[in-house]
Amino acid sequence: EEKAKELSQVQTIKVAFVLYSASMWSCDDLYRMFEEDNRFEPYVVVGKFTNESNKKTWPTYVQSRQFFEQKGYRLHAVADDTPKNKGWEALGCPDIIFYLTPYSSMFPVAINQSYMPAKVLTIYIPYSYMLVKAEEKFNKAGFIYSWRHFCDSEIYRKLLINYSSLLEENTKFVGYPKMDTFFEPSEKTAEQLWKLTGGDQKKIIYAPHHSLKDLDYCSSHFATFDKNGQFILDLAKKYPQTSWIIKPHPNMKMTVLAAGVFQTEEEYYDYLAQWDALPNAKVVQEGSYVDYFKTSDAMIGDSVSFLAEYQFTGKPQLLLTRPEQEFNEFGAMVQEVLYKCPGEDLEGIENFLKSVVIDGNDTMKQERTAFFDENLNYYKKNGNVKASQQIFAEIKAFVSE
Repeated sequence: EEKAKELSQVQTIKVAFVLYSASMWSCDDLYRMFEEDNRFEPYVVVGKFTNESNKKTWPTYVQSRQFFEQKGYRLHAVADDTPKNKGWEALGCPDIIFYLTPYSSMFPVAINQSYMPAKVLTIYIPYSYMLVKAEEKFNKAGFIYSWRHFCDSEIYRKLLINYSSLLEENTKFVGYPKMDTFFEPSEKTAEQLWKLTGGDQKKIIYAPHHSLKDLDYCSSHFATFDKNGQFILDLAKKYPQTSWIIKPHPNMKMTVLAAGVFQTEEEYYDYLAQWDALPNAKVVQEGSYVDYFKTSDAMIGDSVSFLAEYQFTGKPQLLLTRPEQEFNEFGAMVQEVLYKCPGEDLEGIENFLKSVVIDGNDTMKQERTAFFDENLNYYKKNGNVKASQQIFAEIKAFVSE
């Protein structure tokens, strides 16, 4: 109530969206709503993430800033060496902060949520579906200290409350803003996005996760890239009647080097260059990927949140499995409607491509559709209201009290 009273008296409310990778961005519509209302002044803060050397994180930082610049967003920079007690000022003295990741420790320390003044309204919007059995993540600042934690599904909100009844106070189910675009016409065509060489080419996204082997900083162990990365590249070469996009996880380079899959950065970049050099394939790294989802025919991979996000397309998906994969209750439900084969089962991967994708034998389509309507179709559940509209309406009401 005290914050609402203070904000109601602010003439122009400054709204900062804080993240460290453009791939986390889910707030196109929401940002534009703030921008079109003269009561608000929105802007984006891209913080360099801090768990690797500057040399390794710099490309992500540069590519992310370019993504927002090209979309015409206002950008605000924060110096890496900002003192802890100057973080709020360094952020531009925002009245409201949207954190798009719970991992505050990945930012320059000064913009960590823990160091924000009590008068600031902090809000958390998850950057991905939480499907992994890793409840210890619910202790992160974004879960606990936010004024509001907007949840992508009712299942996810129940998981949070079951973990701690304290989280019932600040959590609210609205849906997933990043997926709002699936309930509106597509802006881009396949011809604009994919390398197409003619004919009825099937378009496949290969989405490898980064969590290889038992590396200390991987809280989950889903990735199978070491078993099939080269084989799937070879499939793209073998089937010229298909078109491919590889969408590696933002932390992929760091992990494949630590796990010894590649010995040098140059080897990793050479692998990606081999994809880009094909007439029927390309690499997509930072930035929005939803238009690629919309225009694709199938997905192969083990990137965790994509297992739920791709359900919005209605298209078939192959999960590459390994024994160490651990799902929470939500993830267990999602993986039941996916095609699956072990990451090292190269024959199984090719069979999915030939039978389900190329020949169209999609036997699980009906099951997927029913699951989506019951568990992920928030737009329908909310009476044809998008998640962004709900979030904006709640903020608008709060600052007008």
